[in-house]
Amino acid sequence: MDRPNGNSRAGPMAGIARIVIGVLMLVVVVSGTAISLGTADLLQTVADEWHGQRKLSEHKGQMLAKIRRHMGYGGMIHHFKNFVLRKDPALLGEIQSDLTELNATFAEMAKSSLTGDEVDALGKLQQIVDQYALNLSIAIQASREKWPAEQTDAQVRIDDQPAYKALQILQNTWFAKFNEDTQRFEAVIAEGIYGLRITTAFIPLLVISGFVILWFTQRLTREIAIRKQAEHKLLLAETVFDSISEAAMVTDDANNIIAVNPAFSDITGYSSDEVIGKNPRMFASGQHDATFYQDMWRDLSGDGSWQGVIWNRRRSGQIYPERLSIVKAPVS
Repeated sequence: MDRPNGNSRAGPMAGIARIVIGVLMLVVVVSGTAISLGTADLLQTVADEWHGQRKLSEHKGQMLAKIRRHMGYGGMIHHFKNFVLRKDPALLGEIQSDLTELNATFAEMAKSSLTGDEVDALGKLQQIVDQYALNLSIAIQASREKWPAEQTDAQVRIDDQPAYKALQILQNTWFAKFNEDTQRFEAVIAEGIYGLRITTAFIPLLVISGFVILWFTQRLTREIAIRKQAEHKLLLAETVFDSISEAAMVTDDANNIIAVNPAFSDITGYSSDEVIGKNPRMFASGQHDATFYQDMWRDLSGDGSWQGVIWNRRRSGQIYPERLSIVKAPVS
């Protein structure tokens, strides 16, 4: 009897092993591909939803900024009080314009998705603006009949604190919603990263695609974190810039004006449209020598800012002293 050949047994076993390995590899590859594709779809969905939420958040932030601009310093309340004191008919147009903008913005914001606290706060703002609109007719009558300022003030005085508290509630709620959305997106992204780690751990063939998606995920995470910090700083900076009572301007690297605050326009008589893109030399009064301006531009070039008292020329031609802050915008 012939001796059994070991190769006759090894051949089928090797074939079975190859089949098993092939099936296992196929299962791993298919599973890994499914995980990768599912993760990629998830991340794309998150990215699309994030961009949509970001647009809504930006729009609400713009509406809040418009309310703050037309209601606070340099806005309706500021113009109303000046009208009571000065009885200047030119201020009536400013007041009416502010009232129109505020009512339009209130109506637009009411159509958006609001919480109960936001609805109450918006209603409080509308109530106070309506009261100012009613009191405007009394102020006009007082101006026409030349009432004493004290009598007029007693008739039209309104407590503004509830309005500022309501605006603060709207701002806080807006920022809290932004943080909540950011945390939710970060949680979904973390889930996607976990799936990617499983994929890259068991499927060497998909390491490259995993790194690509991981890079996209990390970049999206950084973008969210950077944008969160930037929007928070922007909100704080805009609030401070718009609220300070002294004139302030921002210049670019060529020393041309790119932004001014409401106090600047109120003090100088120039609107922002009239000065943006211009050099601050347009306000020169001739009261300072060349050394003064050389020192100023040296500070701007070295420190990025300058603050001090300067004699400037108003739009009317009047020369006046003012405390001015100039900030050079960083080069992007």
